[in-house]
Amino acid sequence: MNKRKIRSVLSVIYNIIGVLGTIAMFVFLPLNVAICFSGFLDCPLIILDVISYQNYVQKYPLNNLNEYKINLTKDNFTKYDELRDIYYIVLENDKGFYKTIDCEKKLIFDMTRFFMPKTYLRSYFIRNIHFKIINKDHLPLSYLSKSQRVSLKFKYQNLKIAFLTRKKRKEYWIVKKGKTIINPLIADMIGLPFSNRVTMSKYNNSYFTKYEKVYEEDYAFFKRCCK
Repeated sequence: MNKRKIRSVLSVIYNIIGVLGTIAMFVFLPLNVAICFSGFLDCPLIILDVISYQNYVQKYPLNNLNEYKINLTKDNFTKYDELRDIYYIVLENDKGFYKTIDCEKKLIFDMTRFFMPKTYLRSYFIRNIHFKIINKDHLPLSYLSKSQRVSLKFKYQNLKIAFLTRKKRKEYWIVKKGKTIINPLIADMIGLPFSNRVTMSKYNNSYFTKYEKVYEEDYAFFKRCCK
């Protein structure tokens, strides 16, 4: 059994013990004492769950980087709607494999068994746009998880991602009116490789508060270090 499977099994066992222990304390102990002890019991449980979540997200996409790596300025991975003045990244879901269609550049993301594939894929394209901005403007790496305004020369002033699943279409903004659209969950996913395992905070290392060129290959390196 590999390390990842061992961690998963231990996480499940610890969760069961934690739940049963908490119930037992509230049944057999005074309320104030039970609350106090449950806090001590649940704290390691929460930390273990967070670490398991980090490891789980970091292993995706499951396929090789070469199959989904993009060059924002050279690759044609979008479809342009001239009437709406919006570029679309169209991804078709084929049993957990998300593949670009209606464009020249074929990208494949193996997201099988991932619980939030749409959120992750949105974070992928946003972080690649942020790589470009950080490298151009010499911004600290911590800006990866913050909404950014793109250059006026940037092609995708209005960019959406569309997911197709069994004839159903769901669209989300990536860039709207020249600004990347980011929510707390996407920001969290982008920042996971730069998380401190002890404090659970992101970008708290001095290395991440200064400018450093970053590309998808560098991001993949940090993901491996995080495991």
